[in-house]
Amino acid sequence: MTRTHTTLVTAALLVLVGCKFGWEDTGEDSDDNAVKTHSYDFEASSLLLSDDGREAVMGTSAGVVVIDVASGDPSATTPSEDFTEPLVETWVGDQVAIVDRGLDAGVFLWTPGELSYDLREDDEGANASNARGFDGGLAWIGRRAENCRVLRDGLDLATLQPCGYIRDLDIVRSSGALFLGYDDDEAGTTYVMRLDPDGSQVQIDAPIDHLSWDDTRQTLFVAAADSSTVQAVTADGGPVFSVEIDGTIVDLLALEQEGLLAVLATKGADAHVHIVDQYTGDELRLIDTASSSTGLAASADSSTIAILQADRLAILEIDWDRLLTDDTGE
Repeated sequence: MTRTHTTLVTAALLVLVGCKFGWEDTGEDSDDNAVKTHSYDFEASSLLLSDDGREAVMGTSAGVVVIDVASGDPSATTPSEDFTEPLVETWVGDQVAIVDRGLDAGVFLWTPGELSYDLREDDEGANASNARGFDGGLAWIGRRAENCRVLRDGLDLATLQPCGYIRDLDIVRSSGALFLGYDDDEAGTTYVMRLDPDGSQVQIDAPIDHLSWDDTRQTLFVAAADSSTVQAVTADGGPVFSVEIDGTIVDLLALEQEGLLAVLATKGADAHVHIVDQYTGDELRLIDTASSSTGLAASADSSTIAILQADRLAILEIDWDRLLTDDTGE
């Protein structure tokens, strides 16, 4: 197994200033609110926020685009012809890892504003399907025939034979251990697989569709698709707590810096982001959102949450002290 670092020079990078692609901020900018909302009309398949939440990086049909959260102004984009279905997967330092399942390729690492990519390739020709960043660099999964090859910087190759369908995944940033929501169609089994740094595989009896790891509290949050229950478990699958959400869970995300869990759920024509205390499992607050919401992203400092919606992006800048104090009456 090898990892090849290849620089691909693209066509001239399109740097855009003052152009919003026709997107309009329709949100609430008042500083009097604990939650300041920006809403932009556009369609994105995936999204990452910068560490401080000031920039958003989006995978769109026109390429990967970087915008300023407050203004919506784009600062850089990849040429539209470089990708067919780009997904922004993770940050690796100051680079964005891009996976395009429509291409027979590895992982493209792009520094916004640069004119080239670093392409991580597998010597066996596996095609990238997922990627996550950790303290040691990049971890990615490449599919080859019926197998998956798991490549992690500084760690030995791991192989899943045969490779089932991976519903969701997350990584322990400090070690490179992976949690995979694993669906083995042939065996008719589903489980969370923990793939440790030494390559050993541990099966955990837990829901597989939505996973989010909190390294500070050493807790994995999991939920099944179309369910209303979030389970918090240890790295070995031991129970911590569970919480019932009023609605059908669409996505969940650990807000590590605040000790909170954000759960996106829909109920009829309504949708909310439910804010849950990670220590007690108590639900602390509801934040309204659109019923077409499909996913969550957050900045590393937990100050900003992005909500992907059909043809729209909502970005929430949150003063957590004000929000939770106002809600609890303290």
